[in-house]
Parts: sequence; C-alpha cells; structure tokens
Amino acid sequence: SESQGGHLYDVSKGFDPWAKEGYMWTTKAGFGYFTFVVTTQMSAKDKPFVVHNNAGGRVACGMLEDMVVPQAPEVAYTKATVVPGMLDPYTIPKYVTPLVILPVMDKDSNGHPASGSGDGDSYDIALREFKQQILPGGCWNRGNDTGANFPPTRVWSYGPKKDSTPAVAPDGESQFNYPAYTIETTSHEEVRVRWRNELVKNPDLCNFAKPEGDENCDFVKFSLPLDQTLHWANPAQECIRGAPRADCSGRTAAQYEGPVPMVVHVHGAHVDPHSDGYPEAWWLPNAGNINSSYVREGTTFDDATGRSSGAEGYADYLYRNDQPATTLWFHDHTLGITRLTVYMGSAGFWLIRKGDFDHMLDAHGKVAQLPGPAPVA
Repeated sequence: SESQGGHLYDVSKGFDPWAKEGYMWTTKAGFGYFTFVVTTQMSAKDKPFVVHNNAGGRVACGMLEDMVVPQAPEVAYTKATVVPGMLDPYTIPKYVTPLVILPVMDKDSNGHPASGSGDGDSYDIALREFKQQILPGGCWNRGNDTGANFPPTRVWSYGPKKDSTPAVAPDGESQFNYPAYTIETTSHEEVRVRWRNELVKNPDLCNFAKPEGDENCDFVKFSLPLDQTLHWANPAQECIRGAPRADCSGRTAAQYEGPVPMVVHVHGAHVDPHSDGYPEAWWLPNAGNINSSYVREGTTFDDATGRSSGAEGYADYLYRNDQPATTLWFHDHTLGITRLTVYMGSAGFWLIRKGDFDHMLDAHGKVAQLPGPAPVA
C-alpha cells in the first residue's frame, strides 16, 4: 500500500544500482500492479528490474518491455473558405521574391525646421497612396520567374515630398515605398521632420495651398472596414454620447467615407510632447472636398513650432535623439485606426548611430555597433 520505486538491475555488478539513468517511479500505489517510466533512451526490453519499498527492501522483480508509443493520427486540414473578392492564399507562391534591404531616405535640402537653431538633419516627408508590387509578379519576375503574376497592391506609405508618386513601386525614380525608406540619424544630433498628410487622389498635381475645386486634391477613402463605434479620431464629430467633438466613439457602424487622419509616432524615441505623435494629435490632408462640419485636427494636435494649426495638412516635429544607438521605427498612430493604417503600409525604420556605447567591445573583441550603413538609393 506504500509508494514503490524501482530501477534496472545491473547483472554485471550483481546489485541494484541507484544511478540516475534508468530510474523509475510508480505513478500509482498498490499491490501487484506498477507502472514505470524509465528515464533513458536505451532500450529496456528484456532487462530485469527490482521493485523496492521506501525502506530499501526488495518486494518484487520481473522483466521490462519497451512501451510502444502509437503514432498520432494524420490530421486532415480543410481548406479555408475564400471570401469573395479576396485572393486565394493557396495560389500565392511562397519565398520567391527577394528580401529587400531598405535604402536611406533623402534629407530635405530646402529645410523645414521645427526649431530655430538650424542644427541637425531636416526631412520633408509625405504620406501618400500608391501601388506597389508586394506579391509575386511584375518587377519580381525580371530575371527570376516567380511562377505568378499578381497585380500590385494599394498601399499608404512615406517618401520625400520632392519625389513624384510612383505608378508602381518599387521605382528607381521615387523613394515612396512600403516599408518606407530608412531614416538614418546620429545620436545627440537633432532631427526635424515636416510630416505631411497627402492622402489625396493626385498629390503630384494638387495645389495644397488652394485645393478647393481641384479634383486632384479630393481625399482618398479607406478601403478597409472601419468600425466607427470604437473610440477613434472621428473627424465627423458624430459621437454616440455628449457634444459633437473629435476623438470619441461614433454613433454609427456604417463605413467611414471621409478623409483619412494621420499622425506619426517614432516608437522608442526620446521626444517632447509636441512631437510625440499622440493618438489624439492627428490631422487631415488639406483636401478640397472636406465637409465643413469636419474638424481638421485632433484634440491634442501640436507641433514643435506652435505655428501650424493642423488645417494646413502638416505638422513640424523635432526629435532630440539624445539616446544611445538603437533601432527604432516610425508609424502612423491615429486614435482607433492604427491597426488599419499600419496594415496599409504606414511604417518605416528610424536608426540612431554613433551612440555613447558604440565604442564598447563585444565578446569577440569587436566594436559593438549597428550593422550598416544602409544602402543608398
């Protein structure tokens, strides 16, 4: 009636060894019936065993048999139903397109400073809609037949304001790309960025200073479902509770048909509140067909200069960069829709180099630093 233990009998030694290998325990106390697990990968078949009680006395002996572990039955997987209008994922070849190392984004030669110092790097970056060859096909078939020819995908991503919008990215004449080209910075050197919301039909021809009546300046709409009953930016100010305002839960579950808000957050950056990209600090594109009932900016909109109201379709941000070398990323951060805007492609890398610890040696005696530099487009 007491718990029993056992171990393999070593014939060559003539006694019962208490070595770890081959040790066994009962899983159930009882008389005349014992279940053992031998903790060794050697075969235990036809090996003698001895059962002893807690006091060490032998109470039984016998011969072991290998336990046969039955193989798991094959699982029959059912092909998922493809939603009408969606691509069948089973038809897309895998691992046939190259893994692109993202080049460095161009700095702004004109300068749109977010501070009066004029020191550090300056960028003028726009968020636009364009098409890119994401799936196999198109440019990826040049010299490397992927076995498919899927059409390009609609994306929202960043690029230098000075560059034209590509017909289809990647395009050697334009840095608009998904993911966005990498912003390379230096530790302890400030970076100023004018972030522009240019989600309009034709940003290359739109006169953003006077967009009214210009079809090129009409805003683009969401192609993904947007549940307005969530707590979100809500530029239409149609709140389910309280007075009309931005940044609230909407009163309708209907698809949002208005302009797309944006705000940029550099994830992990040391930054002041005016340039952090809070979810409620969003702004709309300066499109020409926005309903007058819409609010143009979020409840916490700000910029580093204090001069932009948000109605101009841009904000000037200042990044201190007073931190060690590291890999960060920038992305849209708009309240309630970040999952959608980032899914559409609004993201890119932000690298900080030459930090305080770049002179340190790693375990192999080499200087520990970020690999690079990134390629130049």
